[in-house]
Amino acid sequence: PHRLVHDTANDRFVWEPCPWRERLSGDDTRNPAPSWFGSKLESISAHQGRLFLFGAGYITSGEVAAPRRSVFNLYDYNVDVPSEADRIEIAITDASLGDVRYSEPIGNDLVLLCENGIDLFTSGNDPLTAFNGRDFKILDLPSADVRPATSGTSLYFLDQLERVHWLSYEGGAVQYQGAVNDHRQDILQGETVEAMHAVDQTLYIIAESGSIKTLDRYLIPSGNYQLAWSQLEFYERPVFIGHYDNRTKLLTSSEAEGYSLLDYLHRQPIFLDDWDYEICLDRREAVAGTYDFSKDQTVFTLTGRSASLAGTVLVASIDSGGTRINQPLSPIRVVNNKAYFSGDWSGQTHYIGFVYESELVLSKLWAGLTNVMPLLSRLTVIHRNATDYIVETTVRGGDAEASDWSAAEIGLSSIGQLRSGTGSSTHFAFGDARETSVAIKSSSAGYFEVAALEYQVRTRGRT
Repeated sequence: PHRLVHDTANDRFVWEPCPWRERLSGDDTRNPAPSWFGSKLESISAHQGRLFLFGAGYITSGEVAAPRRSVFNLYDYNVDVPSEADRIEIAITDASLGDVRYSEPIGNDLVLLCENGIDLFTSGNDPLTAFNGRDFKILDLPSADVRPATSGTSLYFLDQLERVHWLSYEGGAVQYQGAVNDHRQDILQGETVEAMHAVDQTLYIIAESGSIKTLDRYLIPSGNYQLAWSQLEFYERPVFIGHYDNRTKLLTSSEAEGYSLLDYLHRQPIFLDDWDYEICLDRREAVAGTYDFSKDQTVFTLTGRSASLAGTVLVASIDSGGTRINQPLSPIRVVNNKAYFSGDWSGQTHYIGFVYESELVLSKLWAGLTNVMPLLSRLTVIHRNATDYIVETTVRGGDAEASDWSAAEIGLSSIGQLRSGTGSSTHFAFGDARETSVAIKSSSAGYFEVAALEYQVRTRGRT
């Protein structure tokens, strides 16, 4: 291990090996070297004033930095006088976890992302000493070999199935908040994730598919995973992500053009209060769900007429206060009259039924800063499980211009008495992108999922 030190006297950075200390007390029996000596060092992390190192199934830390003590001392300071500031070494309790790929502090704890699951090193609510540290497995989620992203009390990591998971430190303990991209499982399909980065409640993912690289930006809302992603495509090698003046700066490099600085402005996030979704449910019934923490999913048992809905079940939630939450959800799967939904939807009353009308209205498509009117030129709706629908654009409350799209043109397959189709439709658009609203309407007996709404905007002759 090396360290990067700022030489303040000469205002320069020095890259040098860590200054490990020799053993000052005892011998190989009373004060042995760390158990991973001679093996591969797997991870390194700083936590609660200590330097932690991981290898060969052991958790080791140097002393707490103090007079006559050093974080680079991996031995006990005085074997005859044990101290709370001495080094730490414990074996990882569950050997099936495998190698520690990354270790990241979150709150008062240390999260170990391992080959075959997630481990937690903690001292509970007490300050960490040489005597009270302990570990235990918290999740059976194999970690991918991609450095996790941390911001404040949140940690985001990638599993080996390209799912991004969220851990947070709340109430003095680490809490699992679920997979943040389950509602858009196509986001990272076929791509290789190279890096993740988080700032405040925003997560950035750099992925690669062939020669195309993407920067995916995702706003993590509190307990609501339904907000859309936005994405930037580029072709050069990513070097660094930074933030300045509320903008994302992506530094890239290529042999032909050298370094490039890309300025990426995420569109204005669309919260539930800022868009309108109207649904009508037929054959509906109130159902309570059961949450399975180990799989992070809620199971609803369907009875009566709802049991005949096959794979087209939808949920409209009503909280305990009676306030309707206009948030439809499509299930992961429906098997033997049981509908499985990602996330925790228990503790509420839900209406499960067959949707026969729906309308999704989006506005303020353009949030960029420009002195020239951003004119819409084209809209593309990417849909799944679609029945026929209409796309309308309206500028500043004026007359709507409609464009019909029949799902029959993209091919339909029969699921019971319901139809489904997956594909996209493209429509000409007009008007100021800052003032235009887009409505996607369906009056058919069924429902559709809007996977994405893409649009082209022209400013100064550029698209």
